[in-house]
Amino acid sequence: PELNISFEVTDTLNLYYPDGRKFKSMIEMERERKKEKNRAEAEKKKAEKEKKKAEKEKKKAEKEKLRAEKLEAELKALKLKLNQMG
Repeated sequence: PELNISFEVTDTLNLYYPDGRKFKSMIEMERERKKEKNRAEAEKKKAEKEKKKAEKEKKKAEKEKLRAEKLEAELKALKLKLNQMG
């Protein structure tokens, strides 16, 4: 069957798709694979960093909530004491 691909011989053999796009060499494909792998690793690190930041913020919020609850309980106790004193 006819594939409708073309080729050009220079220092190397270049193959072209029917629409004129050049086939990628193994070196180009490996370079793209490494680039994509590095991008994916960077995204993973960024996501992990964001997750840690969110966890830290959650712990901070929980700590502040406990502090507020403690202060509220102390305030209620002081109000009760004042009411008992007259």
